[in-house]
Amino acid sequence: MIIKHDKYNFHKHFNKKSSGIGKQYPLLLDVIPQGPYSILDFGCGKGGTIQWLQEQRKDAYIEGFDPYIEAFDNKEHFDRMWNYTYSGDVLEHIPESELSAILQRLAEITNNSSIHFVDLDPAQKTFPTGENAHLTVREADWWLEQFSVDWHIHMNTVQTWNDRRRLEVVLHSRRNWVDDE
Repeated sequence: MIIKHDKYNFHKHFNKKSSGIGKQYPLLLDVIPQGPYSILDFGCGKGGTIQWLQEQRKDAYIEGFDPYIEAFDNKEHFDRMWNYTYSGDVLEHIPESELSAILQRLAEITNNSSIHFVDLDPAQKTFPTGENAHLTVREADWWLEQFSVDWHIHMNTVQTWNDRRRLEVVLHSRRNWVDDE
């Protein structure tokens, strides 16, 4: 499912000192309730967002996966079920040809909801190969179509900040989804 491409190793090519504080996504707090839930951060980088979320959801069991960070390269996370999964500015860094398998596997291991933040514009950085760091640059409708294969789309919005667009989407597991209508 996860194919490591050294030429696409974001952390190797764009390594910068980290403050230890990851990106903060308030939508995660809106979707994931307080309680002893299991949460997987897919593409967690150095784990800063995990630390932030753990401060907000003290009873939760939160783990991360990132194939390019040794401390988080734990494929066993895909052999268990999670109440919630999320990715923050990760999916656009994956080659388009590999996305459907990854989204399908995330759907298979998520009981409740999956939350994703996807940058819709080209990155300002390029790999040494000349390729843009955002390997999959598509419009929101295309991403929603990909998500809808394995998920019920509960909510989505496109946010703009610093002249850049980001899709924020909340997905519900088809396995456990009950349509109240």
